[in-house]
Amino acid sequence: MIKFYYNGIRVNGKLNKALITEGVDIHGVNRICVYADDYEGFDKEIRDEFVVKNESDSMTDYFETDKFSVYEGHKHWEALRKVIEIKAQRRKRRMEKIEAKYRAIAA
Repeated sequence: MIKFYYNGIRVNGKLNKALITEGVDIHGVNRICVYADDYEGFDKEIRDEFVVKNESDSMTDYFETDKFSVYEGHKHWEALRKVIEIKAQRRKRRMEKIEAKYRAIAA
């Protein structure tokens, strides 16, 4: 079972750390991109569920992490949208704490 969190994807109890972002592709279509947080890549269950890309080339010493994109209509789109919203809420709370700290120092 795949579960999405603000810091990654949990599969069978193991967290695959990942960066989850939203944006548009080169055709202007909304998408959510998920990037593995290390060079080990995603677990097999994630690779089976998504079209994972990794264009590393050891001949030229070019290495990148696994990544995949999810578009509207995909069965995991809504779950990933919730993750994006949670990340935005966490970022907002963190910024409010920082701003409050510096307002207190400035006062």
